[in-house]
Amino acid sequence: MLATTRFDSSQSLEQTITRYVQVYNQHIPQKALRHIAPIQTLKDWAKKRPELFKKRVYNLRGLDILDLETLAGRLRRPLHVKR
Repeated sequence: MLATTRFDSSQSLEQTITRYVQVYNQHIPQKALRHIAPIQTLKDWAKKRPELFKKRVYNLRGLDILDLETLAGRLRRPLHVKR
């Protein structure tokens, strides 16, 4: 996405990367983690070895719901949705 998307500003790019990292860590299962999201793996590990953690591991709020037209506008490309 980053290679094909033009951003209005460095702030817009930074926000997009921050959101992607959150989605990646909180919601996307990883093959290397036996198809479990990284945050769930970390929570499971914290239960087994609580002495290794100074802070409680918790999920962040869910994904933001963004309408497709707004998303297409932010990506600066036409919206093609199969219906």
